[in-house]
Amino acid sequence: MTAAHALTTRDPAPSRRAGGSTPRTVTGPWRAALALAALALCVAGAAAGPFGVAAAATGVGEVARLRGVAAVSRDGRATVLEVGSPIYESDVVATGPRGRLQIRFADGSVLSLGSETSFEIAHYRLDDAGGRAVDLNALAGIFRSVVAAVPGPSRYRVELINAVASVRSTSWMFELATDHCAVFVGEGVVQVAHTAPRYPEPVTLTAGGGTDVYADQPPAAPMPWGAKRIASFRDRTAIE
Repeated sequence: MTAAHALTTRDPAPSRRAGGSTPRTVTGPWRAALALAALALCVAGAAAGPFGVAAAATGVGEVARLRGVAAVSRDGRATVLEVGSPIYESDVVATGPRGRLQIRFADGSVLSLGSETSFEIAHYRLDDAGGRAVDLNALAGIFRSVVAAVPGPSRYRVELINAVASVRSTSWMFELATDHCAVFVGEGVVQVAHTAPRYPEPVTLTAGGGTDVYADQPPAAPMPWGAKRIASFRDRTAIE
């Protein structure tokens, strides 16, 4: 990217928030399946060639590192990603069975994806005063993220399968499993709230703390994670 605070020209995509009434663009399982299906088409060569993206659109990040195969679904088309490929608001990004991917965003934040992982950039804005408003929808798989500090006001939220994580400048990891999601903080602070109104109390994670969130239970009280579990998360998101 050529500008540190590049802005996309697209309108923000809707996304459900904890306690809010605005629905997500689509349901997580359906969108995750779509992303992985698009990836399969790319691998088969069904979506080769350049994107049909308007020249005025500005990327919000780019692929910094890549191992194996990863793809992006954009404007009804899908294509394989390469190192240096731009990433835009509303993109749905997915990695293959042996794929791993790292994206560096315009604010300096870094997001790493493990294998068979997908997410949507629902909303991404940086302003001239150094403020930030980011909403991501995690759809499947395992992630590791370093969220950069910005000089202005910041809202950085990630929607999981049954929880919303509000992130301050931090290093953290999270995974969407079959029946729950897991969140761990290496540095900084992350607040995790259940999306079900019957569980209104969030938990706040600080360095070394983690939580597991099931659909039919409030977020588990923050607990230190063992070295083996932390190492597993790091190993599954590392890109050599």
